[in-house]
Amino acid sequence: MESKRFLATPEPPDLGPGPRPGVQDELALEKELKLLFVSEEMPVQKQQLVRALVLLWHDHLDLAHEIAQDIATPDGSFLHAIMHRREPDYGNAKYWFHRVGKHPAYPRIAAGAGSFLNAPENGELRHELLPAENGTRSLSLIGVSVPAGMLLHCNLYFARSNGWKPSRC
Repeated sequence: MESKRFLATPEPPDLGPGPRPGVQDELALEKELKLLFVSEEMPVQKQQLVRALVLLWHDHLDLAHEIAQDIATPDGSFLHAIMHRREPDYGNAKYWFHRVGKHPAYPRIAAGAGSFLNAPENGELRHELLPAENGTRSLSLIGVSVPAGMLLHCNLYFARSNGWKPSRC
């Protein structure tokens, strides 16, 4: 699938809303996406998911949100949750991650996060983000879904590092 070219930016998106240098404008993306959808057979719902994902990747949160909120599937909820996380609207992100249920991407996310947090240079971050269980730190994330748990721990970490009280997250 030639859609990978839509994710070719100098840097990946930040956790915040952006914008960052090197992203394409909405009109150019929409034009290229229309060409992609003509050349590849793809159900309309998948087209909408791809549109929302590409727009989110290029920091066009408003249009990505408009599209994602109308996709009533676990994939649509997952994308909707990520969009709210980037706004940042943690409460809505948590709600939409909860709506996802058990997504097939969660094990890969957990494995990637575990590898990242287990790197020696990330020991302090691991200590801050992960709860201690029996003397060791684990990515079980207190029994909640991986993204919701990660969201909770990241919110608390950033709240503490910015002098906020967790109740304000």
